[in-house]
Amino acid sequence: MPAFKLPKLEYLDIGYNKLEKVNDGWNGHANIRILKTIDNKFKSLTQFKAMPQLRELYMANNAVTVLGGWEGMPALKKLHLRRNKIDKVQEEELAPLE
Repeated sequence: MPAFKLPKLEYLDIGYNKLEKVNDGWNGHANIRILKTIDNKFKSLTQFKAMPQLRELYMANNAVTVLGGWEGMPALKKLHLRRNKIDKVQEEELAPLE
């Protein structure tokens, strides 16, 4: 997925594309509030760093193996990760989420 500049973008749905990674030029997006990446091949949340306004992240049916990586997402309230490859959850990984 290439880097792009859309400063007013608040909702992004890139689901059902079998994407594996974002471009090295991806620096997040300051105003995105909802991101849907359902049914892709992302392995971690760190792909979507630097998104301070992100409130909802939908990553069902990807290849995520561990929690964590949302340090650049301080507003995150909803995280959907069903049908991933997470086999163990550490309590400290959940601490930032309400």
